[in-house]
Amino acid sequence: MHEETRKREFVRRLLDKSKKEKEKEKTRAIEIIDLTRPDPTFSQKGIFADSVREAFGLRGWEVEAGFIEEKFYRFDTKDFEASDFLAGRKRMWDWMVGCVEGPEPEKKLFCSHILKTVDKYDVAQLLRNLREFLNVENFSSVGKKIEQFFTLTPRQKTVFSYISRVRER
Repeated sequence: MHEETRKREFVRRLLDKSKKEKEKEKTRAIEIIDLTRPDPTFSQKGIFADSVREAFGLRGWEVEAGFIEEKFYRFDTKDFEASDFLAGRKRMWDWMVGCVEGPEPEKKLFCSHILKTVDKYDVAQLLRNLREFLNVENFSSVGKKIEQFFTLTPRQKTVFSYISRVRER
């Protein structure tokens, strides 16, 4: 009996060890990424001299938080877009943002809230969200449709003339 309890204890310890090892593996597998600032290898820190930074009116945290190179990730190709496309994408994005926000930053236009829902430089998503927002029926268009329905007048006088017209086609 004493031998049996020792075996059970040994098996329990093995199971406990395997559980602890699995938990350790899980915690090792989780990688915490700070998205508030770029990785030091991609940061502009150390690239600008302090005199240049001050001449441009940049603060230290602005330089640290800025990326060396901006890239646009395309989920359809699962790769970064070529850097020569980025200049055109930026110009198109700036033009679209200017059209949506309007010329005066204090008085933004009625669709400017859509920009908050879109990733920066994603012109396709911005266009999709704008179309979706603008194609929603408003009270005026629904009211006109209801009015047209209730003021509808028949073209034919009887059901029989309607059936004969349908048969002709």
